[in-house]
Amino acid sequence: MPLRALLFILLLLNLLLFAGGYMGWLGTPAFRGEPERLTNQLHPERIRPGTPPTAAEVATIDMTAQARAAAVVPPSEPAATAPTDSELPTPRPAEPPAREATASGDAPAERAEPAAVAPPPPACVAYEVSGEAAATEAEKLAQTISDDVRHVRRTLQRPENWRVRIPPFDSVEAANTRALELRGQGISDLFVVRDEGPTRNSISLGLFSSAAHAQQRLSTLKKLGIDDAEIVSGTLGRFRVELRAPADVIAVIDERLGRALPDAGKRECKP
Repeated sequence: MPLRALLFILLLLNLLLFAGGYMGWLGTPAFRGEPERLTNQLHPERIRPGTPPTAAEVATIDMTAQARAAAVVPPSEPAATAPTDSELPTPRPAEPPAREATASGDAPAERAEPAAVAPPPPACVAYEVSGEAAATEAEKLAQTISDDVRHVRRTLQRPENWRVRIPPFDSVEAANTRALELRGQGISDLFVVRDEGPTRNSISLGLFSSAAHAQQRLSTLKKLGIDDAEIVSGTLGRFRVELRAPADVIAVIDERLGRALPDAGKRECKP
């Protein structure tokens, strides 16, 4: 078969298929415009071009829309219930009103406690005296001023001899009267000390080179009833008396010892 005839036959078949499809010969109605589309539409009687939907149609549409919305809306939270009495917060008690300020506008100041008074500091004073009698006098005078006084005696120069005597009297008249009484008891080796110093108006009953001899003399006098005799060093010696007490007590001691022992040398010492 010639090629041109074959091409003609294929072109003819294509034209027939196109015509059959357009005319509906192959099972599908042809599209002939708006009238055929309206004819093929389901319930064409319900379509009214240019007219609004009826109330029944609007209700049907609204019910359908609400059903679709209910299908997609999540379940709502439960409504909050009113709190019970036990869940209510406990009311706080009302605070008392602030105390009114005084007329001057300042709060009254608290009474200040008196400050504790510090005790006086400790103090010390030392006196260098000649003879044990003067050292003993200084110690006794300090003790009469205060019981808080502490005293320490130190020997600076030892005595070289010992004297037996009657202690000093307040006046020369009293010393002379006592000397007459001793002579009346048979004691002749005696004399009243006239020198200035702590031994003035004492009665000397003997000077010895050793303490043992002085003690024998004292024993003899005691047997005669002379009970006020005593032994002191003949060369008096030098003694240092240290007195320790609060500063106010030391001030009083210094004043009185200055009058009682004018020959005493005042020295400083550590409290």
